[in-house]
Amino acid sequence: TTDNSPIPTKPVFSQDLIATTSANIKIGGAADPKTTVQVTQNDRVLGTVVTKDDGSFTYDVALEKNDNIFTAVAVSETGKKSSVSLPYDVKYLTAQPKLDITSPKDGDKISSDQTTVTGKTDSGDSITINGRYVIVASDGSFSYPLNLNSGDNKIEVIATDPAGNKATKEINIQKL
Repeated sequence: TTDNSPIPTKPVFSQDLIATTSANIKIGGAADPKTTVQVTQNDRVLGTVVTKDDGSFTYDVALEKNDNIFTAVAVSETGKKSSVSLPYDVKYLTAQPKLDITSPKDGDKISSDQTTVTGKTDSGDSITINGRYVIVASDGSFSYPLNLNSGDNKIEVIATDPAGNKATKEINIQKL
């Protein structure tokens, strides 16, 4: 007999989570209604789930440290497979981000009205200096001109990774 049944539509993930501090999450998406979806994590098949009447599916996963790349394939009742979904990447981050302040140094005495705060964090992290967001280059470096008050100046630098982990460093400098 000839199998004339259609090839299933490739599944689509419906997540917008890019990073988390949670070891276990639910991933989900959509495919053809009442279709078996095979879920793969980092090239390892996790298992299958059958889509609901509306085509939606969810799957509980345990994340591995750092990158977790998920793909899915829909399989029809007759065994026909869809093409592979677009990858969905979730980072599992539990450590504090890296944060180095290269300039100025704690205890520096500066005679000008402004100093440039420079440093480095992990690529993809955000930086605030005394509550102001600072542009972070693709390599994780940052530079910010900071106006100084006479006397003691406290500089607080906070790095935040995409999962919400934070690292904070404070330095104190003096404007002469």
